[in-house]
Amino acid sequence: MGFSKRLKQLREELNISQATLGKDLGVPQSTIANWEIRRGEPNTEMLKVLATYFEVSLDYLLGYVDFVCCRFPLSEKE
Repeated sequence: MGFSKRLKQLREELNISQATLGKDLGVPQSTIANWEIRRGEPNTEMLKVLATYFEVSLDYLLGYVDFVCCRFPLSEKE
């Protein structure tokens, strides 16, 4: 599974709209829609923001692996 499908899957798992995700990330809804239909990709910094938002690794977000080992908030300090 590639990034576009993974993004849509994660968004739908949280039951949030493209508009809500866009607002949370500070980008237009159309940007989220374009990412989901492979009409563009986020830059490296936005990929990190997305991984943190969904509490997944970059490897999982980008579709390099198909499992989430541990889902811990990435912003939480030990």
